[in-house]
Amino acid sequence: MLAPNLLGHRGGPEYVAGSPATPAAMVDALERDLDAAGFERAHLVGTSLGGWLALELAARGRAISTTALAPAGGFDHRGPEARRLGRMLLQSRWLLRLLGPDAAQLMRRRRIRALVLRDVATRPSAISGTVAMEMIQATAACAIYLPFLKGMRSKGFGELPAIDSPVQIVWGTEDRILRWPGYARRFRWMVPEAQWVQLPGVGHCPMFDDATLTADTILGLTGPVDRGGGGHA
Repeated sequence: MLAPNLLGHRGGPEYVAGSPATPAAMVDALERDLDAAGFERAHLVGTSLGGWLALELAARGRAISTTALAPAGGFDHRGPEARRLGRMLLQSRWLLRLLGPDAAQLMRRRRIRALVLRDVATRPSAISGTVAMEMIQATAACAIYLPFLKGMRSKGFGELPAIDSPVQIVWGTEDRILRWPGYARRFRWMVPEAQWVQLPGVGHCPMFDDATLTADTILGLTGPVDRGGGGHA
């Protein structure tokens, strides 16, 4: 099992200012991680940006199967919803600066977690203080955040080449960041063979709202694939 940190993210490969801040650059770094760990192919799972990167890795032939949880990139980057998303991400960065150096410590307070993480999960106050602190610290340390956001708003995510391994695209119906179903529209034709799974009452990061359901959903694809029977319908 490998859980790599992304390019420019805390614990991941260093992002050099001025270098490409693109999905392709992140996928290049992930491929190096896979190679270093000795994985030619693997069952890939990613959420949001990680979901798009998992799909790109699959298109490069690195997947046994892919589960993309509310993947980014399924929307028209020139449309109004993309502009709304850009504003939301900038506001998140602004809020972090407003809270100042004590932002992570403030996450110990249930009401603060409920406010700051309201778009991440349907029950944000239930996220533990420790996990919430780590999330805030990771966001503050993300050197690629603003360069990547600038590129996303101007160029979008591009297209996905054909994927020849099983894929499931999973979406929480209560996602407040990448709203279902509008933010999934492009995947209908970019990944025409994908299985689609809706998780009722679940938000953008389904593992926070229902970890068991999320794990069962992933295993619903990987198990049959490993047994040679493909994924669930």
